[in-house]
Amino acid sequence: MPGMTGLELCAWVRQNRPRTDVILMTGYGSSESAAEGLRLGAADYLFKPFGDIELVIGSVERLIEKRRLRDETESLKTQLLQMDRLSSIGRLSAAVAHEISNPAGFVLGNLSMIQEDLMMLAVEYPEQEARLDEMTAMVADAITGIQRVSDVARDLRAFAAADVGPPQAMRLLEVVETSIRIAKVAVRHRARLTTDLGDVGLIEGQPGRLAQVFINLLTYAAHTVPEGNPSENEVSVSMRADGNNAIVEIMDTGTPLTDAQRAEV
Repeated sequence: MPGMTGLELCAWVRQNRPRTDVILMTGYGSSESAAEGLRLGAADYLFKPFGDIELVIGSVERLIEKRRLRDETESLKTQLLQMDRLSSIGRLSAAVAHEISNPAGFVLGNLSMIQEDLMMLAVEYPEQEARLDEMTAMVADAITGIQRVSDVARDLRAFAAADVGPPQAMRLLEVVETSIRIAKVAVRHRARLTTDLGDVGLIEGQPGRLAQVFINLLTYAAHTVPEGNPSENEVSVSMRADGNNAIVEIMDTGTPLTDAQRAEV
């Protein structure tokens, strides 16, 4: 080989093209050079003349199988990392939901008592009715706000609790509705969110993982449209039964997902 020996080429490939597999073939080899070639990363080392072409074919077939197993191992590692990340998100969601739900419950209970007292005071002091009614309306708005916080915490708990374990019977409608509530904050500043959800009954699956898929799709759908004109854009979610299948469609008026985004979903 002009300007470079086979061993030098093998070393260069290992450093600059680490995913490229090399089979060294030489008519001037020795056991020492074979050992050096394997140390430098060669997949095999063959001496010429081969005598039997099946030796070459066998070496190539072993290399192909090794590459297949390596690719499968890398794919499994990636899936395990994604599962671990999803599990971590679930644990974090559960912790956040717990920290939110307790104080939210206290606030909601106290606000409800204040609202009842204001209504009683309006009866006892009719001359202050207008002011008390105004305060009652303000408390009602606060109750609505804290109830929304409680609902988010509940959805987070449901999402986290369903993240692990084997497939189970579940109502797909509940999973989709929970996903919509969680993703709504990402959608509302960019598009109108419309739904047409038919109840398809029970299906078997992992609610947390399905919810993550729907949340990803809704989030990406929102980000395919520009921010600032929600009335001009739409993200729609529909669900229906088709024989023994349940079909969920998420559509938007934005640009299509890129290949990278589609892979993340």
